[in-house]
Formats: sequence, structure tokens, C-alpha cells
Amino acid sequence: MKLQKIVKVAGVTAVLLFVGQGGAIAMGPSDNANANANARIIKPVRVTTQADMDFGDVLTSAASGTVVLATDGSVSGNGGAYVFDNTNAQAAAFRVTGERFEAYNVTLPTSVTLTEVGGGSMSLTSFSHNSLGVLANNGQEDFNVGATLNVSADQAQGDYTGSFTVSVDYP
Repeated sequence: MKLQKIVKVAGVTAVLLFVGQGGAIAMGPSDNANANANARIIKPVRVTTQADMDFGDVLTSAASGTVVLATDGSVSGNGGAYVFDNTNAQAAAFRVTGERFEAYNVTLPTSVTLTEVGGGSMSLTSFSHNSLGVLANNGQEDFNVGATLNVSADQAQGDYTGSFTVSVDYP
């Protein structure tokens, strides 16, 4: 009987030592599952200038006015600003490239200042574009940008220049 107790104690001690050393006692069946990981890399969206904006030749008067350049390149004078020659008038043109069929956003400036060598200035406001905001099957779209030129009364004669930034991004 004493021998049975010693064998039982020795057996329990061996099991505890086995489990304590990282061993395991089988408790029944186990199961595992695998999952896939995926990523899609798309072309970055980019914009390039195809043509600069030009309002043509403008006449001023004793009254202030505006010249509106539409996205189709047409110009119209209002108030004391008159379109004298619209031969060179054109909306700015841009090309967007990226992942085909992807939507994108266009961001235009609020206001830009045009200056001339003699110190005169005029502002461009009310920028607009005719983008559909979705890249075609070939991964590109062309669009135009128009704006309003604000002409002061008796605006100083000269060649006025300035630049503006058009930004595009995926939503």
C-alpha cells in the first residue's frame, strides 16, 4: 500500500513536471484557419498644363469692369472693360492622368494677381473648370479653366502676367 502511494505521488509529480516544462496533455482536436492579404497599387493622379490662359486684348474706360473667359475660350466684356481683340483668347487647358475610371477632384485658386512692369495689377477671380472628374478608359481626361479678369477704371496700359496652380487628387 505504501508502494502504491509512492507510485501515485511519483506519477502525479511526473505529470506536473511534464506540463511545467512546456509539455501538453492532449485535450481533443484543434483547428486552424488561414486568411489572404491583398493590396492594389494604382497609378498616381497627375496634372500637366497643355495651354496657358489668355484674355486677348482688352480696352478700358473711366469705369471699372470685368472680362469673363469661359472654359470654351469665349470672352465677354462687362461694365467698363471691352474685348478689343479676342484672336488669342483661350482658356487654360490641362490633362489629368492616372488610374482608368477613377474619380478625382480639381482644386482651383480663389484669386490670383496679374502684374505688369510699371507696377499695375489686376486680379483674376471666379475660376471655373469643365472637368467631368472621372478618368476615361485610357486613364486620362482633358479639361479647361476659365476665370474673370477684374479691370480697374482707366487701368494702366501694359502686358499683365501671373500664374496660378491647379491641383488634382483622388477623393
